Amino acid sequence: MGKEDRKFSRHTLSLEVLVLAKNVKACPAKIRDFCFGGSFITFSEDNVAGQVFKQKDSITIHLKVPTQSSSLNFYMHAQITRIEGNSVGVSFTDPDPAALQALQNLSNSLNKQNREISIAEEEILSNSSVKRILALCRRCLTDHFSVSVQSFFSAVEDELLAAADKATNNTIQRELFDTIPLIKKNRGPVATGFSKRAMEAFDYFSGNNPEFNTPEEDISTEESLSLVNQDDYEEWLVVKVMMSKAETTFSESLYALEARFSHLLDLEVNDDNNPVAPQVICHAFAETLDAIDAPKISEKIIFSVFEKIVVDKLGDLYNDINDVLINSGVLPKIQRSKVKQPPKVIEKPVSAIRVQSYDESSDNEEPKTNSINEQVKPIDAQSIKNEPDKKATNESAQASEGQGESNNTSPSVSTASENKFDIEARIAKEAYSTIQNILDIKKESYLHGGTSGNSETTEQEQQQNFKNNEVADVIDKISVKELRDSNLSVIESVKQLLLNAHGNESTLGEKHVQVLNGVENLYNAMLNTDRLTDHMQSNFEELKLPIAEVVV
Repeated sequence: MGKEDRKFSRHTLSLEVLVLAKNVKACPAKIRDFCFGGSFITFSEDNVAGQVFKQKDSITIHLKVPTQSSSLNFYMHAQITRIEGNSVGVSFTDPDPAALQALQNLSNSLNKQNREISIAEEEILSNSSVKRILALCRRCLTDHFSVSVQSFFSAVEDELLAAADKATNNTIQRELFDTIPLIKKNRGPVATGFSKRAMEAFDYFSGNNPEFNTPEEDISTEESLSLVNQDDYEEWLVVKVMMSKAETTFSESLYALEARFSHLLDLEVNDDNNPVAPQVICHAFAETLDAIDAPKISEKIIFSVFEKIVVDKLGDLYNDINDVLINSGVLPKIQRSKVKQPPKVIEKPVSAIRVQSYDESSDNEEPKTNSINEQVKPIDAQSIKNEPDKKATNESAQASEGQGESNNTSPSVSTASENKFDIEARIAKEAYSTIQNILDIKKESYLHGGTSGNSETTEQEQQQNFKNNEVADVIDKISVKELRDSNLSVIESVKQLLLNAHGNESTLGEKHVQVLNGVENLYNAMLNTDRLTDHMQSNFEELKLPIAEVVV
């Protein structure tokens, strides 16, 4: 066929494949070139074309396209349209868009020079390239999840057995042993449930799942005065820390993905709506794990294995998707100054204005949060500062023993991780205890608020009575970055946003003032120590807004 008669321009390629057909053994071959309509294939063995395969035969081509971390397998159905020597020309039958994009990207990476594009192909590119690119990105996701989840199941059983062997009592040992058959029984539901939940966000993002929606919880006033139980809080904290670590570790790759997705789809993509962000993947697994009701002692081990096997290896996934986008011509080189900035969700950013406290009575009256301060500061600051020095002593002894071997000896990774986990676990426990005290105070204030004889306070609260969910919505609009840039406290930021929305008549209720001041004091106490690394301090600072929203 002459070049002027071709519907699509051909891409030069060299890819080994297997050609499959009914009643015929798999025949090794090589794709010499391809277009969106078909390809030209040369068989590795002699006398295959014309003898084994005839014109108009239906075949299946098994492709194995390499990626940065592994490879992607595709099966494309085709029909032989012509035979030339030991080669055949085939036309694709209902080709997989992801496979077409994978072949094109492979050709692009091998042929950097410019090529001529036909008018028909230009139309196809303009109408369908985004769909093909997203299909290939989705295929990277599903293949990565499939491989990582299989590795997870084999690893988690080993970890549960090892933990049961070291259990300190029979009850814990029995729970760990009982978890193993539970995991085996639910292997299928966990694998499919996790993949389905993780893919829902991407399908919604790419327009393939328009009905996907994040459920909103309707919490009554009395329920909002109760803190989640400690097990749920600990699970939430584990997931939050796991997400924060991944976001920090893969920040550069995530930044590149968000920039390229923004360019590809002409919309703002950031860490809040990135469909492959660590938060999407971690929450998908947490929701799936909740469905099997594993013992809490086992959940900690399961999350630890998930982090090691799946989360810590997200870099491979992000590299593969970035590679797909680069080879598809989507921002091969990123200039930070040209990347669109995430949209602001508030009319006036908190960081734009530095405001004083809106509690006008604070200059003339005794602060009403002393009871909270007395409970927060002694518990947290003192316990953190006076942490036992046993670990430091052990580390010093180990360092002394190793001086004769090497002057560059550093603490082992396992020791550092263990110390970090101990500190995080202790702070989490103290934070939970302190928040529980804050809510007890708030609940008591709520239950007895109607008996107060202070008519001035009542009139003030009636002037602008904000409900718990309204204050929580305001907190949800504040970003950690804005809070850091503005150097404002949470309560000052909330008051500023209420002022922007409701004008000078807005007044934050005394109960909300007490609770938010309590959260601020809690964090001042927790972070006032030199035992936390900068990375750990940053992670705990990111928990301030979620905790404030929980207690409100």
